[in-house]
Amino acid sequence: MSGNIKRLLVPRTLALIGGAWTDAVAAGNERIGYTGEVWRVHPNRKSTAATTYYRCVEELPGSPDAAFIAVPSRDVAPIAAALRARGGGGFVCFAAGFSETGTPKASGSLRSSSRAPRRCRSSVPTATASSFL
Repeated sequence: MSGNIKRLLVPRTLALIGGAWTDAVAAGNERIGYTGEVWRVHPNRKSTAATTYYRCVEELPGSPDAAFIAVPSRDVAPIAAALRARGGGGFVCFAAGFSETGTPKASGSLRSSSRAPRRCRSSVPTATASSFL
């Protein structure tokens, strides 16, 4: 990702990746008068006249200055890698289930993930795509 933090703090383009929580972020941005481009990413949602949904980061029309990731923890690392590959400016991650719980079951870890970003459908594994609420 670019070393310019201004892209993250004052974004001209914003990618919202996930389901219900990104709906709240989109509404909040509208309420505060955000005038930049908002790109929605969800593997299953259908585009409407008001909102275009991209299936994955690789389909975005450009490199987002900022991204909000609200997906299951097991999907965060490949999405972060895809954003990095696209030259994204930075992201905020809203997920749980990493090692913060201190339990062996919390297998999600950004460092330990060996999944590399793959082309579109695979950047969000098909098996978990339905879990984007």
